[in-house]
Amino acid sequence: MTPYTPSPILDPLQQFNPSNVFIPDPIRNDGYNLYLRWLYDQTTKTIPLWQTARYQARANRYYTNRWPLKYQLIDFYEEILKDTHLYAIVQNRKAKVLGTEWSLVSEDGVADLKAKRLLQHKWFDDFQNHTIDALFYGYSLIQLDDVNNDGEIEVVHNIERRNVVPEYNSLRIRPTDYNTGIDLSQLSDVILIDTKSLGIYELACVPVLYKRSAMAAWTEHSEIFSTNFMIAKVDVNDADAVQRLKNDLQAAGRERIAILAHDESLELKEQSSSDTYRIYKELIETLNAEMSKLFVGQTMTSDKGSSYAQANVHQMTAQEIAELDQKWVAAHINDMLIPKLISEFNYPLKGLHFKWNDSRQAPLTDKIRLFDMLGKYFDISAQEIEANFGVDVEPKLQTLPDTSVIDDGDNTPLPIGDTQSIDGVDTNDNGEGFES
Repeated sequence: MTPYTPSPILDPLQQFNPSNVFIPDPIRNDGYNLYLRWLYDQTTKTIPLWQTARYQARANRYYTNRWPLKYQLIDFYEEILKDTHLYAIVQNRKAKVLGTEWSLVSEDGVADLKAKRLLQHKWFDDFQNHTIDALFYGYSLIQLDDVNNDGEIEVVHNIERRNVVPEYNSLRIRPTDYNTGIDLSQLSDVILIDTKSLGIYELACVPVLYKRSAMAAWTEHSEIFSTNFMIAKVDVNDADAVQRLKNDLQAAGRERIAILAHDESLELKEQSSSDTYRIYKELIETLNAEMSKLFVGQTMTSDKGSSYAQANVHQMTAQEIAELDQKWVAAHINDMLIPKLISEFNYPLKGLHFKWNDSRQAPLTDKIRLFDMLGKYFDISAQEIEANFGVDVEPKLQTLPDTSVIDDGDNTPLPIGDTQSIDGVDTNDNGEGFES
């Protein structure tokens, strides 16, 4: 590979705001993120604040005289990911893509293992991950960074989304900078993945916020009604007795100990209904199901299962979504990443394109049987075996038969292992005779 010569990537940032640009930390490398400033609002998220954040993110300078502000909505997105169910189904959807094997193939469909090794690094997995995240957040700005002495990329950075304005192909030093930004075309080592929307997380905010409210209400209900009420009967005209008994009951705690006079009594009042929890439980399950449908298209593989036939149908739905995600990732690798690797980083990938190995999804034993059956009727190339099993193979050396012979006296070669008869005595090829 030809060594890569980086462009002066800091110039646009320094020219834009020279007095407030951060000094890079030599121990920590976050790419352009070192020069950006943002805040994370940790205040309680509510539906009205979500509506305001959506409006700010959708603002159009032709109508509101300013550019969109993304930081409030990104705050919501990062907050809702603290929901364990949402986080799990998002990771499940991403795993179906990131766990799939892939190849770099030529126009003839032949896998190039040498070229593939150039991309078999963590940075390439991170690039795929950020590309899928663009579906959820609406966009990702990915920086290719840390080129080593061999001209190979070592790290990719996801540029802080709060500072990115994909509608105008712009990067802000501060998220609140109005009508100003750095043109991304000045930065040769970045790739913008844009869905032209606010992402799937926009639709997930409301179910997560309602679910939080339901869980908070359920927790409060449990605190109030998980223990029986204690009702004390005492002469209300005796203020000292009332206050004494009140203090005793408040201090009773888990032991439930109280000292009463002979004319006083204590009664435990049990909750009349035992299934009030269903109100909260069913609401939470419904909201979880809505999130599962939103991200994986069904509920059976992420929530509660049912019959085998129904599970197969739901699994097929999840697989269809995974295939669409694979097409999304492959399109951006082929249309954006590989051309930039060739033009900006001198990677020898010309004439190659990225392709998912669908056959690798079959169990290994099934693939072995398939190749064994095909091998009886067809010649399978070494490249195909390497692409499907990930092992380097060489053509097997053909073993020639043993041509050692002995002379029987009449100049006729006799293969070793055969027997001959000499003067009525059978002999083997070692000359040892035995009676016939």
